[in-house]
Amino acid sequence: MDVAPYTAIWNHLQPTMIAVLDSIEQQVGARTGLVPIAAPVKGGDEEFKLSINWKRPGDDQFMAGLDIVLADADARGEGGGLNVMIEIQGYGGRFLGAYIPENYTDDVFTEDVEVLESRLEEIKREASEFADLVAQHLSDTQNARPSPRG
Repeated sequence: MDVAPYTAIWNHLQPTMIAVLDSIEQQVGARTGLVPIAAPVKGGDEEFKLSINWKRPGDDQFMAGLDIVLADADARGEGGGLNVMIEIQGYGGRFLGAYIPENYTDDVFTEDVEVLESRLEEIKREASEFADLVAQHLSDTQNARPSPRG
């Protein structure tokens, strides 16, 4: 997709993306005690993303992160349209999972902003599932890096 329409859709969706990250952040905090390293950060080049990273309180070491990407079919060699996707990383950069609404269907990419909003709202409703992935990873790696002791 050309830069101007992509950026316009990004700007329209960004408040909803932040609300999704806030919801997931609350769920992750409640399940794991992790806190954000910083406010969500915008990144990306061909595709924009908002990222949030978590750490243990009192320690600056990255423990987990989550990106919401505005996926561009053109950048992925898939034709036209956009989708939103979640990518989750764990301690040591371990890939924990991804979620792409309508993946492997003819409707995976769309130019309908209302459809993209609806997909983000669906992700927000499922925030606990993404938090569960982070909590399970933290449990699996609990002995990999001991918590700081004061």
